[in-house]
Amino acid sequence: MTTEKDIPKDADLIGGGDRIAQFLFGQADEQLRREVYHLAEHHDLPVFKVGNKIYARKTRLTEWIKSREAGVEPPRR
Repeated sequence: MTTEKDIPKDADLIGGGDRIAQFLFGQADEQLRREVYHLAEHHDLPVFKVGNKIYARKTRLTEWIKSREAGVEPPRR
């Protein structure tokens, strides 16, 4: 079984609200972690759940940021 410590640090996959917040905002605290969940629920932040934990791919998050910068909002689910 693969554990988190087996995944290379530069891998595309990010696990957990705190780590996603760190990637998006440059820091992680309770408010920013909650913001990640809010963005996922209401603004189509590209995350997926495995059990209770959310995951995201750095490449998909970067694409999402670029689309927001360009003023293009992805279609609602």
